[in-house]
Amino acid sequence: MLLFILFPIVLSQTQVCQTSDFNSGYKKGDRIVLCLFFQTADNQQYRQVYQLKVDQYTALLVSGTYQTLSSKQSNLWANSGSISTLYGTPYTQSGGAYPIQSIVVQMIQGSVIDVFWDNVCFDGSQCKENTITTTTGQSVSENNDFVTSCSGGVCDPKVYVSFLGTDANGQYYTSNGIRMSKFRQYSAAQIFTNTQNAFNSVIDEYSNYTVSTK
Repeated sequence: MLLFILFPIVLSQTQVCQTSDFNSGYKKGDRIVLCLFFQTADNQQYRQVYQLKVDQYTALLVSGTYQTLSSKQSNLWANSGSISTLYGTPYTQSGGAYPIQSIVVQMIQGSVIDVFWDNVCFDGSQCKENTITTTTGQSVSENNDFVTSCSGGVCDPKVYVSFLGTDANGQYYTSNGIRMSKFRQYSAAQIFTNTQNAFNSVIDEYSNYTVSTK
């Protein structure tokens, strides 16, 4: 499996995280902007902006985030153009964090119609269920692994992004086939060993990077 690791870009127009001008016309290999928002219970917000390649399975590292938010309860939101996740998935809670996150960007004919979480548990001893109220007022239940041993950057977010649907030429995206929920066939040990190994050298190299306040 080929995994690409991206780091934040700085754009001159922060509106790129909210405008519908970036919702359509995408083909495989085009660049697309994805924004991550960390929202705390006391209404502080931290944002990172990434530029991804469409249909390239990508891992986003937000180094230093756990140190910044460990004392707060926070949720993670994501959006592309004007299309946002329907809820903020839990990130930090008392005693630990949910560091492994999965996002799917869904398109029809190259137009973004949905951005949704694809989180699942791999370790029964760490699996925790959260009930979340969406922006439409519905309640959803989400399971994810809650990690309490957070030294060495283990609890910094590792956000995996895949694509579902078709591009502007009608070609089907293939990265959906390796999104997080597809890994249920593997053991928890395999999953966490692979994800931690994929990021260890990068975390060491970029240990001074921290999230920015909106």
